[in-house]
Amino acid sequence: MTGSKEVPHLRVRDLRRSRLELAAAGTGDDDGGRALDRAARRSDGVRLVDDALTQLWREATSQLRTTTGIALGAVGSLGRGDLGPASDLDLLVVHDGRTHAASDVAGVAERLWYPIWDAGLDLDHAVRTLTQCRTIASKDLPAAVGLLDLRLVAGDPAVIHRAQSAVLADWRDSTRRRLPELASAARRRAERHGELAYLIEPDLKEARGGLRDATVLFALAATWIADRPHGAVDESYAFLLDVRDELQAVTGRHTNRLLLVDADAVAGRLGLADA
Repeated sequence: MTGSKEVPHLRVRDLRRSRLELAAAGTGDDDGGRALDRAARRSDGVRLVDDALTQLWREATSQLRTTTGIALGAVGSLGRGDLGPASDLDLLVVHDGRTHAASDVAGVAERLWYPIWDAGLDLDHAVRTLTQCRTIASKDLPAAVGLLDLRLVAGDPAVIHRAQSAVLADWRDSTRRRLPELASAARRRAERHGELAYLIEPDLKEARGGLRDATVLFALAATWIADRPHGAVDESYAFLLDVRDELQAVTGRHTNRLLLVDADAVAGRLGLADA
């Protein structure tokens, strides 16, 4: 890898700093800690990342004879549009498996991943054909849930649309088999991480009642068996996102565990009297 000074795209090179600076704007001094609306800041942060990745994608695909049949997608929090200021980037290069040689696709991926790594960003990445997306989703529950959040960042929209449609259709067709798997995974997660509301130093993502459970609810809603919960559930989810964002702004790093040493600073930014 090259040093960050050699990253050819300034937006990518400075992305880590820019995201944290955006998150640091505003304090908890007025209106319950919403000096700058956090949901709006999350949207701004996603646009910041999307713009940088789109620029990088253009360079990474410049050597291809055509950009048809290949695209860059986001999953996870970036796919959902609720990325934290220091959260990792979950990216997926999706291609149709026919238009481009495997070596050309690998070259695109390399030209994408290395600048992101060199910029000091946490990255979870994969390259998949449309068929592989469906196969992996059918065998791996976390992958299936993650692919439900697949969103186009750059490239051929048709490829991402086909992947979205196929994964969603398969998910709905396999509902009866997947429901016990979801329940079992939730139980194991609760046993491992405890219940968020009663923990002194909770993992905001993995503890029972945390962000991971919310994404499971959304995945259940996608089956058509249950409606997506709104009201209090949406409010609680938004509040957990706010806490996570302020935690990452305070620590300056990718973390979801609210430690006691950070609790007062996070509470202050949220406009709460104390932790």
